[in-house]
Amino acid sequence: MVFYMKSLIEIGSKYPSSKNKYGFIQIYEKYFKDIKDQKLNILEIGIDKGDSLRIWRDYFPNAKICGLDIDKKDFHINGVEFFFGDQSDKDFLNSIIDKYNKFDIIIDDGSHYPKDVIFTFKELFNSLSINGLYFIEDTQTSYNHFFG
Repeated sequence: MVFYMKSLIEIGSKYPSSKNKYGFIQIYEKYFKDIKDQKLNILEIGIDKGDSLRIWRDYFPNAKICGLDIDKKDFHINGVEFFFGDQSDKDFLNSIIDKYNKFDIIIDDGSHYPKDVIFTFKELFNSLSINGLYFIEDTQTSYNHFFG
């Protein structure tokens, strides 16, 4: 019997995440393919409709996955823990770090405001495991006056 593991691109195509539309899935495939079966702690900042969290859940079978968002969501995703609060609130971030200790993957797809991205990076970087990966999406917003 041959067991076939789906690629991140195949799994991503099941969900209408903007990560498909803007090519993030193809980039992530390169970084994640060799670690997908490991026991990992994954934090994604910015839940939106939960599609990327569903992708991570399906792709990383042995991972603990959590999502952080400033807005409370009225849905649940099996196998994913939600945290609701401000990504620029040090105490809030520390409560997540206290629970998970270290993260193997952190993806910041949150507010996109430069001050929040910088603050969050400074607070969370030390909670990244050795050989951990930290991604910041949509950095072009740093040059858009709307995001300050």
